[in-house]
Amino acid sequence: MKKTLLSIALLGAAFSASSQTTIFGDDFNSYTVGNLSADLTGTTPGQGGWYTYAGASGDNAATKIVTVGANDNALQISGLAGPTATGTSRYVYQSLSNPTTGWASRSVGQDVVQLDFNFHTGSATTSLNAFNAGVYDDLGNRLIGINFNEKTKTIIGLAYYEFPPVAPATTSTFSLAAWQLDWDQTLNGGNGGATPLVLAADELVHISVLYSTLTGKIRFVVFHGANMSTVDYAGSTSTALVGKNPDELTFYVSAGTGNTVSGTVSIDDVVVRAQSCFNPEIAEFSFEDDNVCIGSANVTPIQADPAVTGVYTSTAGLVIDAASGVINLGTSTVGSYNVKFTSTASATADVAASSGCSEVFRQSITLVNCAGIEEVTSANFTVYPNPANDVVTVSLADNTNGSIVLTSADGKVIETRNFTNSSVESFDVKSLTSGVYFFQVGNTTQKVIIK
Repeated sequence: MKKTLLSIALLGAAFSASSQTTIFGDDFNSYTVGNLSADLTGTTPGQGGWYTYAGASGDNAATKIVTVGANDNALQISGLAGPTATGTSRYVYQSLSNPTTGWASRSVGQDVVQLDFNFHTGSATTSLNAFNAGVYDDLGNRLIGINFNEKTKTIIGLAYYEFPPVAPATTSTFSLAAWQLDWDQTLNGGNGGATPLVLAADELVHISVLYSTLTGKIRFVVFHGANMSTVDYAGSTSTALVGKNPDELTFYVSAGTGNTVSGTVSIDDVVVRAQSCFNPEIAEFSFEDDNVCIGSANVTPIQADPAVTGVYTSTAGLVIDAASGVINLGTSTVGSYNVKFTSTASATADVAASSGCSEVFRQSITLVNCAGIEEVTSANFTVYPNPANDVVTVSLADNTNGSIVLTSADGKVIETRNFTNSSVESFDVKSLTSGVYFFQVGNTTQKVIIK
């Protein structure tokens, strides 16, 4: 599930200048493919410490680890092929209260909760199942999260807030309420919008939801395709969230009234953070390729929010346009660089005055000299995965005889391998330094990025 789309989501090598602590993270890659747990009562944890609960609709296979790409697993959750009734929702959950790694382990001033995860929307379906995700407190209240209708592909925000909004001093009870947010960022009089975000079938999406335990400010961010949709709750705050600490992370699928068809979604790269900035994503950006050849086409950064203005800077040797961030590969020199983007957009509503954080984001890029090595691609062979960090497989079009030459970007031969009547050859690249390399078979050369 890890695609270029998601590199803007604080899951890669880039890092924000704002202070943050990861209190939970899981990419499911170390798990055994198959059922997540053997216990559906929520008593005994399964793989990775995940608990599962299914009540009357118990089915171990409903929550399982699946392979979604080379060296990449995801957690798949299937709903019931029947209508909503007692015990028909299927849950997976993790504790966030571990005293050494959970919320209590955060640093002073890290009072913003952020949940990030990737999910696949599933195929077109008539299933009325609904996928839910959220962070809960120790009383079982969902503090922040989302609800996704698997048939309509509509996504809405969920938060814990007082309704109608009143001053905290006079609020005695709170309701967990959902509102359809206007993903066109027009809050329609301050009560959510009439145009909810509709995602595509079989779409890979990144979700980021945040709330401040100090101010109650709420934000929902959805990265999908080339777009980022951002919505703040009307009035900017929910005072019911003030002082509400995260205790549990939960994903579940509910059946749906009148439902007869099971729906399926999958999730990956789950991260819960405590941080001091409410809006670190405002300055996020990425490069489509963070290892590039000197002399090739100029590199343009991909901004999480293209509307945000700011200044790009780096160290001597990297020629970069301060306004656009375009890197001139004709005049820059070989080396590894950190590129910094400092937002000049007003963020006073998003950053607590006492937080001491700034809207700054950094991303690394390496420029290499590929002179004398020309990439000539054809159907003769393919290399995968690309990028790679463990093993690279060279797949030859036909069983044939010949040799494969692996070289670095400066032309140094790393390995030459002769093969006889072979269609697949694997190369261990764990010991190689990160950068650009080339595989050559006959007159055909293909580039591979080693992370």
